Amino acid sequence: MVNSAQAEYECAHASAVTVEAIISDELADAQLGAAAWPYDRRDANTQPNGSYGTSSCESNQTPGIYLPLSTARWAGDNA
Repeated sequence: MVNSAQAEYECAHASAVTVEAIISDELADAQLGAAAWPYDRRDANTQPNGSYGTSSCESNQTPGIYLPLSTARWAGDNA
């Protein structure tokens, strides 16, 4: 359980760093699809059914923040 909690935290941390880097323009959104454009426009949390809260950290185009962090916290609490 502890190893799983650690893996969930590392995945959530990587996802949060990626999203925040796109939002703050530390990373450029260079994909051809429009999936991550809300992050670049800084309106990801206002989009209906947006990936900000619902995507996992394994998502290739738009990693989420809320779901990975809450999963990591749940795993840590239960470990």
